[in-house]
Amino acid sequence: MNPVENRDQNQGPRKYGSLTVQAHNYFWKKIQMQNAPFWNIGSKAVLSLTTSTMNSFIKLGFKEISVNNMDTFTSILQNPYRNQAVITYSNHISTFDDPIIWGLLPKSIRKDPNLMRWTLGAKELTFINPPLTAFFSLGKVIPIIRGIGIYQAAMDVALSKINDKKWVHIFPEGFVNQKPELLRFKWGVSRLIMEAEQTPIVVPIFHRGLDDVFPLSNKYRYPVLYPRDKSIYINFGNPLNFTQVVNDWKEIRSTLTSESEKNELDKIFRIVISDILSIHLNKMKFEYEKNNLKGLDKKIENLE
Repeated sequence: MNPVENRDQNQGPRKYGSLTVQAHNYFWKKIQMQNAPFWNIGSKAVLSLTTSTMNSFIKLGFKEISVNNMDTFTSILQNPYRNQAVITYSNHISTFDDPIIWGLLPKSIRKDPNLMRWTLGAKELTFINPPLTAFFSLGKVIPIIRGIGIYQAAMDVALSKINDKKWVHIFPEGFVNQKPELLRFKWGVSRLIMEAEQTPIVVPIFHRGLDDVFPLSNKYRYPVLYPRDKSIYINFGNPLNFTQVVNDWKEIRSTLTSESEKNELDKIFRIVISDILSIHLNKMKFEYEKNNLKGLDKKIENLE
């Protein structure tokens, strides 16, 4: 596949210095080609250091750690016969969800640049100078410009990773959300599922706890770990199969001749897929809250 041109370089809310722009252009090419002599060494170092630090952070900073169904997910990811990409998506409750939630993955995944996830990161928050551009690029982050739509260059790069059968993680809410309800999902993840050369395996992830450690009300953004009574909960859902939905879309689209009709159909199916994704994550959220209430009832009974 031909490299994706960095056509959105001058878009977005932030202006960058000339050295930062050079770094953007350099690493834009490298995240697609991954053939620089230093790439694998540098990427492995960044991923290993970051996820190992997060592993220690979780074990030292949280009183209770609950991880469900991770074995199912890791078996999918490490399956040597897997011929599909993997897309994970989750709620977004803190600025440090990624990489913290990956700190509990097995070392065999955390230290392997070929297995670890690619993700999309807000360019105006992360790629703000040459050192951070290098760090996030080696950490397998694709700089996305929020607000310019699902057909921007960053989404094209993410799609190319999916066509290479890589793992891509998405936060479909698009922003950190610490409100009780999930935000409406953006359509970018729907585009990735629909336009992939082979429909990917999609795994929902629901987590709680990091919103208490990194509350948005704390303007300094430092972690609130004292008193050490915090808990972290991560639930890997069962894989979702969108093959039939995508096949239906392709079949109907093949009968249309008008571009306007095709565009309208694309929009309908993007909504359908994003709604399915939202329903599954909301179901996991409901199950967590229901179980949490049961646990609270038991604590109240013990006090009586």
